[in-house]
Amino acid sequence: MSVPSSIRSLIPLFLVVVALAGLVVLVVRASRDPVIDALEPTVASPGEEVTVFGRHFGEKPGSVVLAGQTVPTSAILSWSSDVIRFNAPRNVTSGLLYVVSDRGRSEGRLVQVREAIPRTAFTGDGPGVPVITAIDASELEIGGLVTLSGVNFGRIRRGSHVVFPTPSGLSCEPCEREISYAFWSDSRIVARVPEGTVSGFLSVVTPWGTSNPLRVSVARTAGTVVAERPLEIALHYAARVADVQLRASSDPAPPGARDIAVRLPHVPVSPAQRDVRYLGELAVPLRFERVEADFEQEIARTVILRRYAVRAEVDAARVPSAFETETGFFAYYTKPLPKLPVMDAGIQEIAARLRTNRTNPYRIAEAAYAYTVDNLAFALGLSDRSPLAGLASGYGDSYTYALLFATLARAARVPARPVGGVLVTDDGHAYPHFWAEFFLSGLGWVPVDPALGDGAFPALFPIPGDPRAYYFGNLDNRRVAFLYGYDTRQRSLLDGVEIAPEDIYTIQLSYAEGGSGIESFRLGWSVPRVIGMSGLD
Repeated sequence: MSVPSSIRSLIPLFLVVVALAGLVVLVVRASRDPVIDALEPTVASPGEEVTVFGRHFGEKPGSVVLAGQTVPTSAILSWSSDVIRFNAPRNVTSGLLYVVSDRGRSEGRLVQVREAIPRTAFTGDGPGVPVITAIDASELEIGGLVTLSGVNFGRIRRGSHVVFPTPSGLSCEPCEREISYAFWSDSRIVARVPEGTVSGFLSVVTPWGTSNPLRVSVARTAGTVVAERPLEIALHYAARVADVQLRASSDPAPPGARDIAVRLPHVPVSPAQRDVRYLGELAVPLRFERVEADFEQEIARTVILRRYAVRAEVDAARVPSAFETETGFFAYYTKPLPKLPVMDAGIQEIAARLRTNRTNPYRIAEAAYAYTVDNLAFALGLSDRSPLAGLASGYGDSYTYALLFATLARAARVPARPVGGVLVTDDGHAYPHFWAEFFLSGLGWVPVDPALGDGAFPALFPIPGDPRAYYFGNLDNRRVAFLYGYDTRQRSLLDGVEIAPEDIYTIQLSYAEGGSGIESFRLGWSVPRVIGMSGLD
């Protein structure tokens, strides 16, 4: 029986449709194959719990294959479409792990069995590549301690460090005081979780390599500090050395006698200040050697950064009342400094009143902020801007407000620090300005600006509806910080002249100094100049 020609002509089209349908089925099936995103831990001991994070595992349990062996059903603790938990079999060795479901099989991920990890042979003090085998907490808390167990961390830390996950454009590595260590050995690290840490993967970096990444989550039980509404700002700032007067001497000048050092600040990175980049680099501090009487030099820098507004969302009732004390962070940010008279009798008396019927650090900081705003009136041109002078006279500028708040908070046992920088107005002008921050466990640094909270705004600066309420826990994006805290670096040249500029925008012990062979010199410390802004809201 012959097939009609009209039907024969449709056979090629039919075959094409069947082929396309089969291809669609294959694509759909492949797109729904299980996908492993991460394993925790990646190094396990027999019997230890392993968690598999991923997608398309299916709600109905399938199977897990590790190093060619199917994990017994009794060892699988839980199964969902994106998370599987199981105990590593007793007789398994290192190998690839696969998830198999009715949708297909995932790609393999390496799991190492701790007892089977080869130890690198070495001589001297240098260990092999570090390996993290365990972490003591399922969730990290900002300002809390985390213990990492493993091998090859090194007996002495030296330049080794833990790299915590951070948002894009933010690195915690330069902030050594924010990432401090209570303990470091070849097999155990106790580290403080720094501000800016987010859920993701942490690792240990040593001179001999980088460890396996370990997935961590960050607990937000007491709230969070949100960075929003980024503004890109470009600034030019400079210092100028001139009018050098040398000391008369018949003897040869000793080394360093005719040197001048200038400590021009380097704009720091923080959760509110990211993507900091310079056009050209300078050493900090900058040192000019063997200068002559006619020496004149300008040190200039141009920096571009992304500045964020900050909003603290705090559940005050859940703020921990204690701080960890093992790393020295608490002691560092509550101690007295030359410009922060924490131990003054009058300050101690006020701090005792602030702590009366208060144990919550958030409420104590709130009381210190209110006391500062209530007991100072804003004024410029003061001869003494110190916090004690402000308390005595009732007047101060932003420098006085910031230092008084930081002093009171520290005296009341709440970690705090002043911040020096500039305010940037919408017409492109910059003004030296100071504000402060206090630290809460579980949240991080919380900003306050008591001077703006008291209404001391420059012209053409956006004013919130309730400045006093806004500037406790919130901060605008119209500013650049040049120094978080207090630069306590001492002088590097002995028996020489020291210069303190008038228009300061940082809090430093030393701005510029000369050696013993220099009688005097002039330091121009100009206010930074805005050369560009974008992203105004």
